[in-house]
Amino acid sequence: MVELLLEPGRRPAESFHDLAGPADIFQPALHRPIRRRAERNGTHNRPGGNVTGISDIGVELGAKRLGLLHELLPGATRFAAFVNPSNPSIAESFVREIQSAGLAVGRQIDVVTASTNSEIDAAFATLMKMRADAFLLSPDALWIARRVQLTTLAARHAVPAIYHRREFADAAA
Repeated sequence: MVELLLEPGRRPAESFHDLAGPADIFQPALHRPIRRRAERNGTHNRPGGNVTGISDIGVELGAKRLGLLHELLPGATRFAAFVNPSNPSIAESFVREIQSAGLAVGRQIDVVTASTNSEIDAAFATLMKMRADAFLLSPDALWIARRVQLTTLAARHAVPAIYHRREFADAAA
């Protein structure tokens, strides 16, 4: 008998959620679709059903990070956001959040996508052609793995950035 399923991704968790019986599902990062299902059966941290977990609020903090960039660079009119197209649940939510925040402060948000080292290099070239005043990253594990590349490119091109993890500041030091 299965008593606990540890599920790091979204798609399997959606199908596991409907399991009958005593199996509990713990998902380390509940994104909105899974969170809504868990909440239908109770509260997020004490579901009445079989799904529980923790939530990464990194996506929701994208708007706050954009606001900080706006305050730090009041003359900036164009920002870029890096998203990983291989992780659509985070990418789509993040883009919605920052596009909405950009509209609220009257700033243009350009989205660039990358999933590999060469795509990150190409995305930076695009960022420079767009003349973005600064950039921010979606809260994706891919960027943490590529933090040295990202911070090196930002420094080389003198483009201000705001990051979602301390490891980026450490890599830039």
